[in-house]
Amino acid sequence: MSFPLISSHDMRLWLQWPALRDEDREQLKAHIAALEALELEPEEESEELVTPIEQRFAIGDIIAESGLYTPPMTKDSPRKRERSEGEELSPSKRPNMRGGATSLNRAIYDHGNATIVDSNGKTIPDGTALPGVLRRKESEPPVSIVGHEIANTLYDNIDIIAKFFHEAFSYDIMTGFSKIPASYKYGKDVINAYWLGDKDQAVFGDGSSTIYNCVTGDLSLVCHEICHGIIRHRCDFTMSNSGESGGLWEAFADVLAIMIIQRHTKRKDFWLICEHLFAPPTKARGFRDLQAPGTAFNYVNDKGETITDASLDHYSKIGSKSEKYPISTVVSHAFYQSVCASKRPSWETVGPVWWESITTLNNSNKKMKIQEFATLTARMSAHGGAGARMAIQLGWKKIGINV
Repeated sequence: MSFPLISSHDMRLWLQWPALRDEDREQLKAHIAALEALELEPEEESEELVTPIEQRFAIGDIIAESGLYTPPMTKDSPRKRERSEGEELSPSKRPNMRGGATSLNRAIYDHGNATIVDSNGKTIPDGTALPGVLRRKESEPPVSIVGHEIANTLYDNIDIIAKFFHEAFSYDIMTGFSKIPASYKYGKDVINAYWLGDKDQAVFGDGSSTIYNCVTGDLSLVCHEICHGIIRHRCDFTMSNSGESGGLWEAFADVLAIMIIQRHTKRKDFWLICEHLFAPPTKARGFRDLQAPGTAFNYVNDKGETITDASLDHYSKIGSKSEKYPISTVVSHAFYQSVCASKRPSWETVGPVWWESITTLNNSNKKMKIQEFATLTARMSAHGGAGARMAIQLGWKKIGINV
């Protein structure tokens, strides 16, 4: 199963953009057809919520005031073992950072825009050409070939992810991996990124000059896709690709991506997924806004109609036909509300509760409902003290779920 960042529904919205070039419109239609043709993995029924691992994690007992929702802190709060400014080398110059107990092992490939023509006459990425030409492996110097500098960006971004998991959660992202492979220049003009379950790797397209920038250059997008792989290896399963469980699966990747970005950039009030994905003419802020779902992009088409972000912000708004991406922001918005209630950085109080909850899941949870996951986080929050428990409860309550 593949996990694209952008849904066919969202792509259809962009077909209505009046400034879209004819060639880009045709390319967009081809991608929509490809996404809609994705086959879902067989799903197994499950009514049992897995018992959480009784494992404590070190987070402060921060007391949150009942009913008070304020923006996250704007001033940095010192943490244990915080590195001082300039203490370490940049990721590109650091040959082999330890993501945990095992040395990080990255492998960055160039897919070379390889394509084939399918039975319907459509040009699609050539999956048989994956992973592609190896451009940079662990401990090698940066790629200097003109036009392939993006390989270094991808290499560095995986380092940032490994550093976050090691320092924030004491977790080694190499768990279950012999190496972490990622391919750029996937297909031709592909305006998406995926974690390909069958290939066990991430792939990133080049984007479209009029709508999307090169997708590999956006840290949140890289984090989102790599985190799909990390969760898959940690839990040895994937959730259903639709409905509430599909929404949970996408929200997990978004929430982890946001924590990574906030800690790396020290922007604790940053909640946008794909801030750098859209090309300037679109005037879009990003692809999903966890703080204010439904406001990431907004424009008026040639018919005078306003096309808006379809993300949802409340459990009551989920319908029987709701797609997983709009559903995902209901879940991630609950995370945002919990972080606000905790008055702590996202990775300190609420983040560990969510991560520990995610890591207890297994194949019996393939069709988990949002209420079930909310209940699980409430149970896990007991290990984090009164502050964590209060923040988790208030966050879910804000989007219409009581735990």
